[in-house]
Amino acid sequence: MKTNEIIQLFERIKMHYNMFTYNDEKVKEWHKFLKDYSSEDVNRKLDEYLTYEYDNPPLCMSLIKNIEKQNVGKTSWVTCCDICKERITIYDDDMEEYEKHRRRCSKIDFIDRMVYKYNKQHISSVKYYQMSDAELEKNYQKTLAYYRKHRSDNKNIIKSMGSIDIL
Repeated sequence: MKTNEIIQLFERIKMHYNMFTYNDEKVKEWHKFLKDYSSEDVNRKLDEYLTYEYDNPPLCMSLIKNIEKQNVGKTSWVTCCDICKERITIYDDDMEEYEKHRRRCSKIDFIDRMVYKYNKQHISSVKYYQMSDAELEKNYQKTLAYYRKHRSDNKNIIKSMGSIDIL
């Protein structure tokens, strides 16, 4: 299963169990166990689970019990993120996880460069890597807006100077 399929699975569980919640860490943890199983098989197991009207949401292991792994014969290779140098496993040339990781690192790197540019200090990257996607996006958009505002201020200063002859 891919990460987006796990999120869809979580949304299905949430429809039946109001107390069920999830975050990025839970998605990552479940992905470790579900990545080798097909979405169809896991969703079928969820359907079976729901027919028994259990009081609690299913555990990850309840949904993969007695089903076969699908990724057994697939090829995999390892690459490193060029920003944070974390090792990332790619299965059957499916770059979705790598691209998601790379976008996240790019945002953190941009925030760090802008904070350094305007405040002459680096951010605590660890803090940003621990943020949820929503929190990171909020900080990224805030930093981007600040950069755009100050970038346009610099352009206005240059425009107000008129043409300058450089010898």
